[in-house]
Parts: sequence; structure tokens; C-alpha cells
Amino acid sequence: MFDLGLQELIIIFLVALLVFGPNKMPELGRTLGKWFTEIKNGINNAKMKIDEELGEIEETAKNNRSELSDNEDERKKTALPEDKL
Repeated sequence: MFDLGLQELIIIFLVALLVFGPNKMPELGRTLGKWFTEIKNGINNAKMKIDEELGEIEETAKNNRSELSDNEDERKKTALPEDKL
């Protein structure tokens, strides 16, 4: 996802260890884990809502096309033949 290698991860861990200290690292890890979980859940919920809305729009479009086709067929049935015009 972020294309981070092992060396980059080690450097990030060491910087975090120096900045926050060893006592705060477990708490920081839990907090980051919760944030990532919340972000992931939010993205999944947004995707589900978008899919639902698109499904409703597609269904409406399908019904409209069907009605237009039916109206066109009905119009053709009731139209005067060309030779009588």
C-alpha cells in the first residue's frame, strides 16, 4: 500500500521509540490500531452506501427504459399507417 520496506519500517519504529519512549509505545500502537480500524470501517460503510445508491439508480433507469419501450410500442400500434397519410 505505502510501498515501505523493512529498513523504512525499522527507521520509523526507532524514531517513534525516541520520540514517545518505550512506556508509551504500547498505548500508541493500540491507538493507531483503533484509528486504522475506524478508517477501514468508514470506508467500507461508504462503499456499501454507494453500491446501494447505484443499485437504486440502475433499477430506476431500467424501469424508465422499459416504460419508454412500452410507450414506443403503444405509439406504433396507434399511429396511422404511412400509406393513409
